[in-house]
Order: sequence, then C-alpha cells, then structure tokens
Amino acid sequence: ALIREHLPYAYSYVVAQAAGADVPYGLDSLHSVSYALADKSARLFSRYKDLYQTACAERTLGEILFSASLYGESLRQLQHAQYLARSQRKRGGRTVASWMISIHEKLSMTYAALDMKEESDHHRNLYLDLLDDTRQNKEMDSRKEELTRELHSIYVKLLILAMLIVCLTILVVVYTLRFRRHTRSYYSDILNMRHSPAFTKAMEPVSSLGK
Repeated sequence: ALIREHLPYAYSYVVAQAAGADVPYGLDSLHSVSYALADKSARLFSRYKDLYQTACAERTLGEILFSASLYGESLRQLQHAQYLARSQRKRGGRTVASWMISIHEKLSMTYAALDMKEESDHHRNLYLDLLDDTRQNKEMDSRKEELTRELHSIYVKLLILAMLIVCLTILVVVYTLRFRRHTRSYYSDILNMRHSPAFTKAMEPVSSLGK
C-alpha cells in the first residue's frame, strides 16, 4: 500500500513484472497497469490458440496505447488484431460484427492521429459499411422474430379452431345418435300402443262409425 500511494511508477513496474509484460516506454502508472493486464490476457489466449479472444485483447492494447497518445504502437497492435480477425475468418470461425466495427473504428482514429487521411478514410468507410450492415441485420432479425411470433399465433388459432371443429363434430354425432334412439323409442311406443287392449277398445267407436 505504501508503494502504491507514494511511488505509483514503482507500483506499476511491480505489477508489470508480475504480469510478465514488457510495458512500452512513455506510459503513466494507470496505463502501465492496464497494459500489463491486457498483455497478459493476450499471451494467455494466444497460448490456447483462441484467435477471437486474442484479437479482443490486442484491440484493448491498441486502445490503451491510443489513449496514452502512443499512436505508432497503437497502430501496430490494432493491425495485429485485424490480422487475427482475418485469420479467424479464413479458418471459418466466428466473427462478431461489433468486434470488427470496433477495430476499424480504432484504426480510423489512429490513422487520423498520424495524419494518414487516406488510410483513415478507408477504415472509416469500412466501419460505416459494417455499422449499416449490422443495423440491417438487426432489422431483419427483428422482423424474423415478429414473423415467428405471428406464425406461432396462427398455429395456436388453427389448433383452437381444429379443437372446436372436433368438439362440434362430437356434439353433432352425439345429438344425432340420441335423436335416433329417441325416434326409435317413440315409434316403438306407438306400435306397442296400437296392439294394446286399451287402444283397441278406444278405437271401437271409430270402427262402428265406419260401419
């Protein structure tokens, strides 16, 4: 704690040595610590051959150097991050649009700081193109999600309609069967009634009138 409070450069040196980083000359204590930690991350990811994470760490190193106004060193780190990004794409691995956008944005800013307008404009145009593509992709993804929700809603409505049709069909069949049973029972009762003594006796006056 005493070293950190009174000798910040000594503290950053201790941190850099602990991380095993070769901190560029000209960084203040805060940038030195940030650089040492980011450099250690880059070397760790590189050891595991993770190009994506290594490129992210290299980009972070470039951002730290840029904020410290070390534009030449920053450019080298960002160019290496871009190289790793291209290698990742050639291998058929994943590439994240926001990752590429950030690299081109920082390259454009770094080239501008070095008064290299042509290179700066080139990366700025790539940055804007990727930004526009990302916006369009987000709109397409949003539309896709909306269509998926609509399709799901249609499926649910069709399912409910099919269930209603089945229920209605069952009700019609049940009602028809009950109606047939009731009709048969009614006609059976009439036939039984015609052969009953009471019916015969009730029909005798009618039969006598006919004679």
